[in-house]
Amino acid sequence: MLELTKPEDTALQIKKTPITDKQILGWGFIIIVQAFALGGTYYSMTSKLENAAPKSAVERLATRFDAIEEFKTKTENNLSEIRVILNPLPFQLSQLTAAINDASRRADAVDVRLDKFNEQFSGKLDTLAETMNTIRVDVARIAASSGNSPPRPASFKP
Repeated sequence: MLELTKPEDTALQIKKTPITDKQILGWGFIIIVQAFALGGTYYSMTSKLENAAPKSAVERLATRFDAIEEFKTKTENNLSEIRVILNPLPFQLSQLTAAINDASRRADAVDVRLDKFNEQFSGKLDTLAETMNTIRVDVARIAASSGNSPPRPASFKP
């Protein structure tokens, strides 16, 4: 082992100690253990690689991956086409909503006009019914005063 000593009157001195047999054996043991560990790691890695999927399986996986990528691009293309098709849809929906609102306003206006027409027509029908009743009463009075009885319907004989 190296020891650094510095006496007060001299410069830096290095004290050399000899390497012992125990140190050599220890370093040798460490090297041997590391060699065995590296050999075991190498063996396990090579056996795992040999037992790993063969090239045909890797090629099949690569083919599947390519098919998945192709499907993904087709799907993205289809989605972009759908987005292009659906892009004007909100504008068309707003136009449709405006048309529906306009139609409902028109229908409300027609309902108001029909209600007014019904009121006027029903009033005229009531007036007509009253007039018909007065005419019937007048005709009955005239018939009674003239002595003529109302004509009887002819009987049906086969």
